[in-house]
Amino acid sequence: MRIVKLAAAALAVFVIAAIGFVYLAPESATRLALDLERQRAGLVRKHIDLPGGLHYAYLEGGQGEPLMLLHGFGADKDNFTRVARFLTPHFRVIVPDQIGFGESAHPQQADYAPIAQAARLRALAQALGIQSLHLGGSSMGGHIALTYAALHPAEVKSLWLLDPAGVWSAPESELRKIVRQTGKNPLMARSEDEFAGIFAFVMSDPPFIPRPMLNVIAQGAHTELRPGGAHLQTAGSRLRRSASPAWPHRL
Repeated sequence: MRIVKLAAAALAVFVIAAIGFVYLAPESATRLALDLERQRAGLVRKHIDLPGGLHYAYLEGGQGEPLMLLHGFGADKDNFTRVARFLTPHFRVIVPDQIGFGESAHPQQADYAPIAQAARLRALAQALGIQSLHLGGSSMGGHIALTYAALHPAEVKSLWLLDPAGVWSAPESELRKIVRQTGKNPLMARSEDEFAGIFAFVMSDPPFIPRPMLNVIAQGAHTELRPGGAHLQTAGSRLRRSASPAWPHRL
């Protein structure tokens, strides 16, 4: 009985310490959680500067044929970290922060249309010594993957598309309807509360993330939530004007 009580007390202390760590040091807690997920998936964070000067941050790991995974609007490379652990035993997995997102370059006057993003990603692949590859993409990333494959079909071995944008024959989505009726994109958060609401909008069963950590993720994904930052809102309006994507489902 004494051993059980000691174990229960130790567990209680651990839980209290973990909660305190999350609430007192949310940036460190978030960074630790991401590092553990990447390590579990066999992914390593890397950086590269392309000849034109654009800076890419990306995750890479595994062996086999190259597979590049493209995140959606307002997301970043860690969107694929959990699923990547099932892919790295079979593929050389490369997950970039697309230009304008995450730790990659954020050029203010850049063209963020799918054709421009696809051209940059092809340049990234070539800089990594990749001539042909498999492509996967979620939401906006799916639209860019489709564009990449349409422009360079001989270089794309397969496509893995998760709720891709750019499917013009698809029924009007919930997101598209909101944009048409209000002129506002619900994926463009203007506060930490709005970012938390995005989770409920885009996922039927969102994972539990403590609110302090979710706020850290919000500040990393949406630069306009940082002091003086308004980039993502600008990029989003350019993307909407130039691409006008039709989302087949919510994303």
